[in-house]
Amino acid sequence: MEKAPAHQTEKIKEPSPEPLTLEEKQFLINAWSGPVTNTPPLENIDTATNEDIKEWLHSSIESGVETFAKEIDLHPSEQLVADIQSALSVSEKAAAEKLYVEDVFQKLTDAKNLSRVNNPSRETRWDSWPTIMQENKTWNCVGASMLGSHLLQQSGVERFHGWPAGHVLNIVRLADGTWQYVDFNNNAFFEIHPEETEIQGVRSLVIRDPRTNYELVPILPESNIPAAILGNLSSMRREAEDDSKQDAGKRVAVAEMEKFEKEFKTAPFGNTLHKLFPHVEKVNNSEEINKERQRIKEVEKKEKEHRRICEPFSQVIADFTVSFNEQTLERVMGEARQARREIELLFINEDLQDSINTISQMSLGDELQEIIKIRLQQLKELKEEGNVGVYTILLEETFRKWKKM
Repeated sequence: MEKAPAHQTEKIKEPSPEPLTLEEKQFLINAWSGPVTNTPPLENIDTATNEDIKEWLHSSIESGVETFAKEIDLHPSEQLVADIQSALSVSEKAAAEKLYVEDVFQKLTDAKNLSRVNNPSRETRWDSWPTIMQENKTWNCVGASMLGSHLLQQSGVERFHGWPAGHVLNIVRLADGTWQYVDFNNNAFFEIHPEETEIQGVRSLVIRDPRTNYELVPILPESNIPAAILGNLSSMRREAEDDSKQDAGKRVAVAEMEKFEKEFKTAPFGNTLHKLFPHVEKVNNSEEINKERQRIKEVEKKEKEHRRICEPFSQVIADFTVSFNEQTLERVMGEARQARREIELLFINEDLQDSINTISQMSLGDELQEIIKIRLQQLKELKEEGNVGVYTILLEETFRKWKKM
């Protein structure tokens, strides 16, 4: 069998953490075993160490996510798992792993779309722990990454949670050493060629790819995901108490706090994050991530302007597809989703005229070929005018239901 490229997973160096007090343990366990996961509480809490509690937090989350995955009919492909296990070389195994990741990605994309259809007005900002996900059949980026990890781990593929500024996603490393960027919450899945670095002793990837705004992505083992939920719960409590906010996220936060006032008001979410996951706090508060956070804000600010610039171009697609009946629309949209990765490569090609010339050689229907050609011509014109940041918007809108723009 071929040998995969050697690599090492760095062990995070941490100072001896301050233990949770008995009172903190009691309040945390009451909230976590009840409203957060609905699982049995940790026993012998008086002698439980920080490591015992971390392990229990993670195992109870895994149990809750497994239950939810079954409820929404998310199951691994046994055949694709068998293909990975029977692979005879590293390259064959990597190819089988990629097919498995693609299958998981499609299943979660379909589940997310169904969730939006069934609960279109739901504000999902806080939907990161099992019970709230089960109740509403919705999830945010943390929930999506946990569902993805639940399915990925059953294949044995090497995987991490990616923690870019203000977000959580999945990173996969195939058997041949190639990296895959997998954002189950934002419909993004593609191969990356990152540089590796460290932030506060945590392994991190430097990514420069037009398909994502994130350039700096710390990666951590799955056992750290309770830190993201603790952070979400802590933020939700602060928002519920902030009288200056009156949006949908605030209303959901207030409703959750009122529903579980006894457990959530006393739970030491912030202290638990600080004492059990100090490396996560250090990374989130590092100079590198603070700079990245500011850079992303600037990118998002520019995107608002790019959306304004793209409005008349979106209308061209709407005009082209206005005569499509629902059946034609669904057929073309399905074709676009199936060919998404090939279409993305056309958009990131430096030579857009070459991409335009290539479309006719692709196995796409006439309607979709024309839509992609219009889009690429628009992108070419906008880039020639200096609007280099419009790629994401034009690509994103290529996969929407055009009639409804």
